[in-house]
Order: sequence, then C-alpha cells, then structure tokens
Amino acid sequence: SNLEILTKLNETESWFEAMKVGAVWARENTESTVISSLEGDTKAEAGEIICRGPDGDTWVQEAEKFAAKYQPTNDSPDDGFQKYIPIPEHSKVMAAKVAEPFQISTHRGILHGQADDYLLKSIEDKHTDFPESIWIVAENIFATTYKPV
Repeated sequence: SNLEILTKLNETESWFEAMKVGAVWARENTESTVISSLEGDTKAEAGEIICRGPDGDTWVQEAEKFAAKYQPTNDSPDDGFQKYIPIPEHSKVMAAKVAEPFQISTHRGILHGQADDYLLKSIEDKHTDFPESIWIVAENIFATTYKPV
C-alpha cells in the first residue's frame, strides 16, 4: 500500500532532490480515455496532457502542472506531439529508489514499479510524509531524464 512504501522510504530517509532534465513530447487529450504506461493503465481526461518520453513511455499530467514545468520548442513531429523541455526553476522533484517491486494507488489507477525503480513526489511535498500525488519512474528512464541536485 502507499502507506507502507511511504513509511519505509520516510523511515530510511531515502528521499533526495532531483531535477528533470530530459525533453518530453506532449499533446492535449481531447476525450476521456485510458493510456497504457510502463507502470499500468492510467485514466486521462479531456483537457489533460498526454506526455511521451524519449523511450516512448507515456503518462498523463494535468494541463496547469504541465504548463508550469515545461516550455515548448519548435520541434513538432507529424504525430500531433510537440517537443517540450523542462523549465529548470520548476523541474525539481523528490525521488527515492525502491529496492523491491512495488505498487501504488493513484487517482489514475494502480501503478506498478519494478525493483530499483524510483518513486517521485512534488518538490512542494518535500516535507510531506504522505503526499497525495506520487508517481513511478523506471530506473533506466530516471537515469537518462533526471539528475540529482
């Protein structure tokens, strides 16, 4: 459960600051749908942003949060996605590596992490032991799209 995994990460002081440095490709979602991500199926509502990482992984973000963290580039492939880069002063998160396979429950669905994947929370939740918003980033993706601060 979220309580179990967060309690363990808090007790072992596993959280560290990291910064998103990798580009993403994104488009606005036009209808309520389900997106298949590496961590599981996630709900996406109309108006939310569907994001795609450099390895083809997909996830959903609320439009306001996305706009605050990324700026568009002039690169727009033919598939409707536009390339965005992180805004450095708004791209910090708190991250913790999880040694064993795990799952979390989010408002978008149940997500599954593999051993050595990362659990992330917003930098605004740095001092919040049990935040509402948490998400998973696969170890190999974290290594190429985030850097410790």
